[in-house]
Amino acid sequence: MEERVDYIPRYEYERLESDYRRLRRKYEETEAYKADLEKLVSKARSPPLDCGFVVEKTEEGAIVNLNGALKALPYGTLTAEEIGELQEGKYVFIGRIPDRNNPSGFTIGITKVYDRMVDLEVGEIEELRKDDDEDGWIAEISTGKGRGRLYKKLREEDKEMVKEGMKVGLL
Repeated sequence: MEERVDYIPRYEYERLESDYRRLRRKYEETEAYKADLEKLVSKARSPPLDCGFVVEKTEEGAIVNLNGALKALPYGTLTAEEIGELQEGKYVFIGRIPDRNNPSGFTIGITKVYDRMVDLEVGEIEELRKDDDEDGWIAEISTGKGRGRLYKKLREEDKEMVKEGMKVGLL
């Protein structure tokens, strides 16, 4: 028996070779892109950095109390439903989220809503007076709920931040 060999014309062979090289380059670019994307995703899935509670919701994010400091943080990876259910006093996890302004960078934002709440009360400073025994000050705070008054000792630098009639958050 005689084997039949099909010959490919030269122009067809060159076209196929060119297509092969083009597809090979595309594949290598895609693999590099995939590797970069996996790095970004692994960073985005890193464990939360901290936990705080929402003091106030805004359009683009929320004011969150992180260890006593107030920070304005974007909503990050929260869904529209989670943002709708988010309320003042709700605990949230803070973590790394992709930065909108820098595609390869990260920023800090809210990553998840926790199921616990903190009871936020607001009081008003009725009176500030000098502490007789020590160098500090005493703030008399009214909560307006018929429970009487709360008294808080203040250091000199704390006293500079508050004044009579000012609203303060109570935990």
